[in-house]
Amino acid sequence: MKKIISLLIFVLLVSILTSCGNNTTKVTLENFNKIETGMTLKEVTAILGEGVQDAKTESKSIGLVVESYIWKNKDGSNIIIMFKNGKVDTKAQSFLK
Repeated sequence: MKKIISLLIFVLLVSILTSCGNNTTKVTLENFNKIETGMTLKEVTAILGEGVQDAKTESKSIGLVVESYIWKNKDGSNIIIMFKNGKVDTKAQSFLK
């Protein structure tokens, strides 16, 4: 019984870890270069697929919302985009081909 439970836990962990990534086929240098300042998350998602929200900060007193999203490949290459009030403000990439 312990072996079955251990196997189920292992399968569950592998499923969770592999589902943490997103559709990596779109996370390329070519698509990174298509992302422009001022684009919305919806426009970026149309190019890169679904990203994972990494952080969100709100300052209600000045009406500012800053969000960070990441798109990652299995090899660790990635795209990180910062949105300010729903629009691309800055972008960065690591190890894209």
